Amino acid sequence: MKRLPLFLICAILAMTPTIPTADQAHANEFDPPVAKVEDDPARAFDFWLGEWSVNLRVKQEDQTWADERTATAKIYSVLGGRAILELWDENAPGNAIRGFSLRYYDEAAAEWKLYLNWPGRNRSGISGLSGTFRHGRGEFFSEYAIDDTTTMLSRYTFSDITDNSLRWDDAFSKDGGRTWTNNWIMEFTRTADSASWPEPGEPAHTYHDGGRCDLPEFELVKKLGGEWEGSNAGDVGICYGIDRAYNILDGCASILLLDYHEEPTHVPEFAFFSYNTYAKAYELAVLTGKPGEQFQSCFGEVEDSVLVFRAPKSAPAERRYTMQLTDTILKMSRRDLVGSSQENDPEWTHVYKANLKRKEPVSDPDD
Repeated sequence: MKRLPLFLICAILAMTPTIPTADQAHANEFDPPVAKVEDDPARAFDFWLGEWSVNLRVKQEDQTWADERTATAKIYSVLGGRAILELWDENAPGNAIRGFSLRYYDEAAAEWKLYLNWPGRNRSGISGLSGTFRHGRGEFFSEYAIDDTTTMLSRYTFSDITDNSLRWDDAFSKDGGRTWTNNWIMEFTRTADSASWPEPGEPAHTYHDGGRCDLPEFELVKKLGGEWEGSNAGDVGICYGIDRAYNILDGCASILLLDYHEEPTHVPEFAFFSYNTYAKAYELAVLTGKPGEQFQSCFGEVEDSVLVFRAPKSAPAERRYTMQLTDTILKMSRRDLVGSSQENDPEWTHVYKANLKRKEPVSDPDD
């Protein structure tokens, strides 16, 4: 059974039939999905898209509830509507609460998969939950072993959902779900129908001065944010380039979205990059816009100045990424295993390989 740090539980509360042009490949990957189908389970989280004011209620020692914190949540559609991205930021400076989540509907499992990172001071790692909606209420569960005899169950619930408001609450159980305790309640009130993105090259929501994670390993993570130009490297795969690359979580992570070509169309790919302080390794967590593909975390080690990310043996697909990142240069590649790794000479195919350089800011002629 997978063991996750207690901190992570307690602290966190598509394809087209033709090949697009380069401009088309960069367009609309962060736009809301074109259509909404009320009874489609893959659209069940569309109600959450937009910007929200959040009132966080916290249970006190005397078991009463107090309105302790406020926050702003920005919820985006990514990967052509396949996934939902959450950036949650407490309205306070310093060591306040910052949060990230990515969720998508897994058609094969007929459930939603949720992946979260709500980092502490120089602490970062991804945790996951899964669940479904029923009668307008969403419940999502995870479990981890506290010790050899006790398992902690976690449940996150979305309820009281209207066009302009909703409620989220947590619950935890140590007795197999017979009894539950709650710590947080979030009350969301809509402030905008769609979430705004910053200008290219600027940090995204949840990033302030970058001081939350300031270990040396996180300096490399922060280099990914910014505006990059360039695309394919040679004749290996076709990478149309990076649409967006942002620093988030006040220096603990970065996110990017790129497009690559796979016959007969292009495929968007979302990546979350951080240093996992629990695994003590760099982590690249990826979800593509291809139906049926699963979210996958790869852990990386530096080999000859290049980060090499390998999927764990338990991953749904064997995949390797490489990343060479400096202040001005970003080189990335992805290779997928063809056949089985048990073969004497396993075959790997390049999906894409890209050489990019940081785009220089345009100087103001009046300066």
